[in-house]
Amino acid sequence: MPLTVRVIAPDKTVWDSQAEEVILPSTTGQLGILGGHAPMLTALDTGVMRVRSDKNTWVPIALMGGFAEVDADEVIILVNGAERGDSIDKEEVELIFGIMELDGMSDVGKRKVQSYIIEPPSLYACLQSLEYADEQLRYALMVNLVDTVWANDELDSNEEEAIQLAKKFVIAA
Repeated sequence: MPLTVRVIAPDKTVWDSQAEEVILPSTTGQLGILGGHAPMLTALDTGVMRVRSDKNTWVPIALMGGFAEVDADEVIILVNGAERGDSIDKEEVELIFGIMELDGMSDVGKRKVQSYIIEPPSLYACLQSLEYADEQLRYALMVNLVDTVWANDELDSNEEEAIQLAKKFVIAA
């Protein structure tokens, strides 16, 4: 019995098709879903979901936490961010994770950093998080953040507005 599977992120629908089987990264471990599964709702962790679209084809999808609902052979997955495995530049991700120093961080902290690489937060959200840092740290982080944003061409016609916003958060105490 095939499942109807939908993976929905805030900015896009990543998967909307039939599948034979789904394996989800739930907060309590890997969870397998087949046709005829009992109705349920579960929290999802950051991790890789696998979808078996036919007998021999598995499609990996990176999830950034969320929720899954199973009901009447329909699986609806709402996540903070998601990317199909075939759309991720694996060499770039391995390089980034390889040079990151995550030793000493908790598993939750590591997953949060990794999820930011795959689905980065907005400039505004980053600046808001600086509000409670001390003044020198806020200034250094703001300069680094603005440099990073410029290098990634994330600031377009609103550059001056973003700099004013950054100054507001640096000056705020």
